Amino acid sequence: MCYLWRWIFVVAGALMVVLPCAVFGEAEERPSEYDVKAAYLFNFARFVEWPDDRFASAEAPIVIGILGNDPFGDVLDQTVSDKLAQGRTVEVIRHVDLQQADSCHIVFVDASVRDVATPLLAGYANHGVLTVGDWRGFTDDNGIIEFVIRKGRVRFRIRPDLATGGGMTISAKLLTVGEVASR
Repeated sequence: MCYLWRWIFVVAGALMVVLPCAVFGEAEERPSEYDVKAAYLFNFARFVEWPDDRFASAEAPIVIGILGNDPFGDVLDQTVSDKLAQGRTVEVIRHVDLQQADSCHIVFVDASVRDVATPLLAGYANHGVLTVGDWRGFTDDNGIIEFVIRKGRVRFRIRPDLATGGGMTISAKLLTVGEVASR
C-alpha cells in the first residue's frame, strides 16, 4: 500500500512538470502565468472527454471560448496551433457571449464577467461545458476548474462532481495533478 502511494506522488509530481511543458518543451526563459494557463487549457482538452453528442461530427474541433476580457493575447492561439487533442483540432473563440458559451467545450471565464457568469456556471457544467476561471473561489461558485497560484506556480483546483454531472469524464491523470475540490 505504501508503495502505491509513493508511486502516485511520483507520477503526480512528474505530471505537474510535464503538463505545462508538453506544449512548450524546454525553454530558456520561464513562461509567463498566461503561457502556463494556455498550456493547461490545451491539456484539459487532452485529458477531458465529452459525450459524443457535444460534437456536430467526428471531425468537429474542440472549442475553447473566452468569456469576458481575453488575458491570453495570441499565446492561446500559438499554444493550440497545429496540435490535436483526442484526434481533434482545437479552435479558440474570443468574446463569446453568455449564450455562445453553451456551445463551447471549454470556456475560460474571465473575472471581468464574474457577476453575470456566476449564476450560470452550474448550468454550463450540466450541458457538458468545462468552465475554467482564475478568481478566488471559482470552484465554490460552481466553476469546474480554478487556476490558483501556489508558491509562485500556476496550479489548479478541480470539481469532478460538476464535470460528471454534465457527462464529461476527467482523466485520472488530470485528477492526480490538480487539487480536488468538493462542495
